[in-house]
Amino acid sequence: MLKMNKEELLIELNPKQKEAVESTEGPILIIAGAGSGKTGVITKKIAYLVESGIPQENILALTFTDKAAAEMLDRVNKLVGSTEDIIITTFHSFCKELIEDNILELKMNSPLKVIEDTAQLVWFIKNIDSFNLEFIKVGFKPITLVEELRKIISKFKDEFVTIEKLENYIENKSKEKLDLENYERLETLKDILKVYKHYEDYKTKNNIIDFGDMLTKIYELLKERPTILKKYQERFRYILIDEFQDTNFIQLQIVNLIAAKHQNLTVVGDDDQSVYRFRGAYLTNISDFRETYPTHKEIVLEQNYRSTKNILGVANKLISNKPDRFVKKLFTENEEGEKVTVSELINEEEQSHFILNQVQTLLKNHDYKEIAILVRRKKDAQPIIDAFDKHKMPYEFVGNSDFFREPLIKDVVSFIKIASNPIESNIEIARVLQRKQICIRPVEVTRFTRYAHKNKLSLYETFESIKEIDVDHDKFNHIKEKLNFIVSEKTVVNLPELVYKILFEIDFYRYEVSLDNKKNISLLNQFYKFTVDYYNLYRNSELEDFIDFIDYASNFEIKTETGEENNVIQVMTIHTAKGKEFPVVIVPDLVNGRLPARYRSDKFEIPKELLNGGQNEFDERELH
Repeated sequence: MLKMNKEELLIELNPKQKEAVESTEGPILIIAGAGSGKTGVITKKIAYLVESGIPQENILALTFTDKAAAEMLDRVNKLVGSTEDIIITTFHSFCKELIEDNILELKMNSPLKVIEDTAQLVWFIKNIDSFNLEFIKVGFKPITLVEELRKIISKFKDEFVTIEKLENYIENKSKEKLDLENYERLETLKDILKVYKHYEDYKTKNNIIDFGDMLTKIYELLKERPTILKKYQERFRYILIDEFQDTNFIQLQIVNLIAAKHQNLTVVGDDDQSVYRFRGAYLTNISDFRETYPTHKEIVLEQNYRSTKNILGVANKLISNKPDRFVKKLFTENEEGEKVTVSELINEEEQSHFILNQVQTLLKNHDYKEIAILVRRKKDAQPIIDAFDKHKMPYEFVGNSDFFREPLIKDVVSFIKIASNPIESNIEIARVLQRKQICIRPVEVTRFTRYAHKNKLSLYETFESIKEIDVDHDKFNHIKEKLNFIVSEKTVVNLPELVYKILFEIDFYRYEVSLDNKKNISLLNQFYKFTVDYYNLYRNSELEDFIDFIDYASNFEIKTETGEENNVIQVMTIHTAKGKEFPVVIVPDLVNGRLPARYRSDKFEIPKELLNGGQNEFDERELH
């Protein structure tokens, strides 16, 4: 692999991109419009720093997803060769690494156990009766309630609202004379405090941390231990932040602390792509950067490389209506392209048929996977999905979905339930017998189940009498061997090993690989990760406990992880679509109140007085 020198790194860049790459010293704000090549700028800037003689171990690049970090690392590797000493990672992974480096100072035990979002929700729903809520009504929708409770506690962590701060606020507010609305808010906060305490106690007793803890513990460590802060300030002399507009309060404070001494901080963001509610007011983090680093250099990337002139013209016109934005005018040297089509339909049914017809026409010149349909939520896509199902149109939904209701995942869980208790798993065995790849005729399944019912046997016991039933004996005996194998393995291997054997010995992976079904392969990978995450939290639990955990988890939508797309139409949420590109994009429901949505506050909100008193926790004197 050939390394690029400094001059070669700049060859294909436009003047503004070149300026962004060459500006290496001091605080630098890069406003990067959509499609302006920001990822290329960041990666070339990292390479430029290396080629300028900056030691790799002095460079830290932070982003928000593992996928983005992996892509950035791959690009930098191609530019400079080995990058073993450069830290290119997510905020959470970076803070987790710092926790592990300072485990004794933090008075924590190793190894760390990290509780993921789904496990949090399961814990909340299982313990909801023990919270002794007095004002908040559980009602008939406990699922929605626990989602909101988890969300508000996560926000507390993001805003560094500790239990102590919340207690003090409630105590002081209780002394005031309040109107009805504020009284109800205070009573709600008292209940939330109970939940917050229960949750923190549970994690402490079980040596568990969540993603928010990774940030708060490192923030407190850096604030309270100057020698440790100094060590990281000296190590990470050059810091780059991608998607800066998405940083929350505590992430920003961590970055400011580490960057304070050398101030070689480059942030790349776009105020048009996110607004963060910061310090009690709706300000972009970009505005805060300007205040914190008044001597910063600002570079605006306005040339778009992704879209046609017509699409960009519409985008510029729409975004110009956004209030309090940094005014920039994206332009492109690309072709004019086709005009953006706006179609007015009477109702959802007519809209779905219109989209179906449009897709059928588009398929004359495009592959399925080149067509994306963007919606706010999955339920908004349901009428379109129904039309696709009716006309056998291949598609997949990308975003939060009913992961445990996916047919493939139901099949995997069926085998786990059979391993746990084969005699009581009639429904699961019947499901296994009907799997497409087993090729057993429905009439044979019926004969098998009727024999079991007639002779008062479980389906598992009925395999012993298979010779007396008019079915394909070879196929049924093959299934019998598989089931006996996993039942026997349950007692000799741990949970991840058992699930691994189910996924491979039962040929789940082999079958999906033979079909090149990337979505299903991704689902199997995600289920295995889910299993490992559970086992790391609850190593001493029984298989029955894992099944119970799955039953609880199936109440919640889970973000499905996707790898490379199958050749099917991509239906996804707008949030999930960020960073992706498609030749054809269809956006339904452009109706006022739906898209854009009417403002809907969360069920629980943090009082403005708790948002760090309207002040930055970071001591700006450390900048000087």
